[in-house]
Amino acid sequence: MTINDAIINPARTRNSPNLGKVAVLAATKVDLNLLLEKLSLADARYRRIYTSRLYLTENTDEPLALVGPMMGAPYATAILESLVAWGARK
Repeated sequence: MTINDAIINPARTRNSPNLGKVAVLAATKVDLNLLLEKLSLADARYRRIYTSRLYLTENTDEPLALVGPMMGAPYATAILESLVAWGARK
């Protein structure tokens, strides 16, 4: 299989967000809301990534991306591959 055989080719573009090295994926809306509360992001703006929401911490020593909700391994993998292309490493 070559890169040309892929269905989705995640890449960094000029419109890609600037992520830190850490990204957290929340599977359910309940998990996402709990993490938003704990990270003081409940009122934060978000951007869409497929049908999920991407929240970015600001004004922190180590930026964090929080994404969710998502159901199913194939969908989560597509999200994860995009996050890695945008800079996430953990």
